Amino acid sequence: MFYLALHGPEGENARLLDALNGRTAAGGTVGPFRTVQVDGVSGSVLGGRMAEAPDAVGVLLSAVRSRRWVGALVIEGRTRVVGAPGDDIAEPPRETGPAVARAARRSGHTAVALTGVVGESAAGDPDLQSDLRSVEATLDLVAVLEARRSGPQQAAGRLVDAGLSQREAAAELGVSQQAVHSRLRHGLWNETRLALDGLLPLLERLGRTGE
Repeated sequence: MFYLALHGPEGENARLLDALNGRTAAGGTVGPFRTVQVDGVSGSVLGGRMAEAPDAVGVLLSAVRSRRWVGALVIEGRTRVVGAPGDDIAEPPRETGPAVARAARRSGHTAVALTGVVGESAAGDPDLQSDLRSVEATLDLVAVLEARRSGPQQAAGRLVDAGLSQREAAAELGVSQQAVHSRLRHGLWNETRLALDGLLPLLERLGRTGE
């Protein structure tokens, strides 16, 4: 289980909140995102729990790519949540505030923290702490590269990610296949996807800790 917290311009909260809660119909979120107050962070934070690592990382990277938002991913491990969370578990983890503040200082505007059964398991476990540092560094590096990618490079990558061949993506974009290949190469699309391929299984295992 993951708690995702996003902090950005107050004027953009409503639009992003609507978009995040629109994911609920697809089963990506366990509970709805909402506006919360977090200790140590000025203004409001958008927070919600997500069951799957790919969903949580995808939303986080989409938000911070604009450089207008910072995001913290708090790994909670297994919880007793089934369906929408009740009032007793709707509050953000206490690690959320420090993680959001740390994300604001990092190059990619992301941070990762442990809480719940994962945090308990990490106590005195240097291997788990090393995994956390690796996860946080990799996610922040990918976020930096995503932010540097141009709009055309991002569009080409999204089409290829959706299952289109480079030739099909080129036809969709109205450019040559060579142009699509160049956009993917210069946008480091394959490299960032390989980095996420190594990151996501570890996050998923951590998110299931305690099962």
